[in-house]
Amino acid sequence: MAKNESLRIVLGIGTAAAVGIIGFGYFFHYRNGRKRILTVFDMIPELNNPTVRIKDRESVERKIRQIIAGGAEKLQVISDFDHTISKHTHNGKIVPTCYGILESYPLLPQFYREKALQLKETYYPIEFCHEMTNEEKYPYMVEWWTKAQNVLIQCNLNRGMIQDMVEKSEVIVRDGSDKLLLNLYKHDVPLLVFSAGVGDVLEEVIRQNLKMYDNVRVVSNYLEYNGNWNFRAM
Repeated sequence: MAKNESLRIVLGIGTAAAVGIIGFGYFFHYRNGRKRILTVFDMIPELNNPTVRIKDRESVERKIRQIIAGGAEKLQVISDFDHTISKHTHNGKIVPTCYGILESYPLLPQFYREKALQLKETYYPIEFCHEMTNEEKYPYMVEWWTKAQNVLIQCNLNRGMIQDMVEKSEVIVRDGSDKLLLNLYKHDVPLLVFSAGVGDVLEEVIRQNLKMYDNVRVVSNYLEYNGNWNFRAM
């Protein structure tokens, strides 16, 4: 399933559940004076897209009806951030992740970008290697993380750079993200954003492109700063 479709599906389900407009999964539509029952698949047309694979439509509709019937008070939305709330591609170019925003920041020294690229070329194939177990990958991921952090410490990254970093980046949020966040906020539905990215950068992207509502909670990796607000650890 394409992630932009996934977002629209979540938006449809979340809004319906939050407003509670269709009871147990159906509501009536009048056309030419005749009443017709609309199903979940009528309400959320993205579910009918040929790129959305559904093995058991009845089971899916039953589960969505249960979510809707529970209403806003029983609804909680959990989302990733990179290439989920943010786009994967835009005008044929891959949109940067939180780490990508950091690595492409022009005010950081060139040696950082070169080293970050070198580390990515070394460890990225391991991260997505289908012939290795997660247990086998784990020490390499820790090694990648540790080396990348040690390089960043040498760059005198200051907290005040985060806003400028996001402003200069090419990150773009998905269409409909603003409506999703607003609807969830209006109906007091918690939104938990879990991300393996950089929490400081993630929150700044939301502030600049959407809005950091009170119902949004982010669980991510945050930068630690010294007394001069320079980065010292993550």
